[in-house]
Amino acid sequence: MAVCEAIAERLRNMQSADVAQKIRPETATLWEALREVLDPEIPVNIVDLGLICDIRRLDGSVEVDVTFTSTACPAVTIIKEDIQKRLLKESDVATVHVEETWEVSWTAARISGGGRDEMKRYGITL
Repeated sequence: MAVCEAIAERLRNMQSADVAQKIRPETATLWEALREVLDPEIPVNIVDLGLICDIRRLDGSVEVDVTFTSTACPAVTIIKEDIQKRLLKESDVATVHVEETWEVSWTAARISGGGRDEMKRYGITL
């Protein structure tokens, strides 16, 4: 459990305040796994972009709340499928339910410092 707590703390330190409070030790490895999922339009992972709102785990079942940069985002289906595929690779995950949420409005403030740095590398500034 100490490793999960360390991962959770590192992730919390990297994220905006509203995202950081959702990163709990029992979900830390899932947040870390989702750092491998890139937005298909911007080569930055969906965690650093602030698209992941929350992750809940109950035994082998995982629920992920995700928001998007706009309601007309053309990558919604791809991102949701990529989230599911990546989390199902985890040995202790049997099912994944990805839920779109619009209760959390995406803003550039949700992007982590690392996400901003990565975007700058590609010439994208906010």
